[in-house]
Amino acid sequence: LFGLRSELAVGLVVLTACPGGAHSNLFTNLARGDTALSVTMTAVSGVLTVVTIPLIASGALQAFATGESDLSLPMGETVTKVFVLMALPIATGMALRAWSEKYARLMEKIVKSIAVFLLVVLIAGAVGRQASRLGELVHEVGAAVVALNVGTMLLGFVVTRSLALPGRQTIAIVMEVGIQNSALAVGLTMSFYGADYAVPAIVYSLFVYLTGFLIVLIGRTIYPEP
Repeated sequence: LFGLRSELAVGLVVLTACPGGAHSNLFTNLARGDTALSVTMTAVSGVLTVVTIPLIASGALQAFATGESDLSLPMGETVTKVFVLMALPIATGMALRAWSEKYARLMEKIVKSIAVFLLVVLIAGAVGRQASRLGELVHEVGAAVVALNVGTMLLGFVVTRSLALPGRQTIAIVMEVGIQNSALAVGLTMSFYGADYAVPAIVYSLFVYLTGFLIVLIGRTIYPEP
């Protein structure tokens, strides 16, 4: 539909294959959605994508990058990256809460403040690093990225409302299906394919903050109390 060159098409598909991550969990928490549901979805999809990401990425290479037959996504390294970026932090948090709920609640306030601060730093850093090429990158893949992000969020909203799920669960699902783990996508494409393949994930990582914060504002308006 968007006439993307092969590197961008493959990069976009790899991005869609990535699960939600820490950002979807954080945004859900800030929007006062069902954080437990968000983390559970991230954990389950994280396990599944250990298998599905290499398969989907290989399919994308065959479909779009026919002249790059030497490219592949190694299963072992992919599993390691997914584990370090997703499974390990989630497991640590769950273990801490199981050990002491009182201490976990205390740490939650501290960690959430640090996470919000790091999120702001991450946004500023991403914009700063790509400032000279930002216009070029957005022109190349911006429309496809916006369609992916907004389309998946709208689809998540329509499905959850049609199932009459509670509002907090709707927020969690919209965030989870609408915010892919762009850090994982950048890491995988940069490591195994090359810089051009990471462009969709880089542009996505900038735009998704806008829609994420918009839902945070909506959620905090609907649910003024935590």
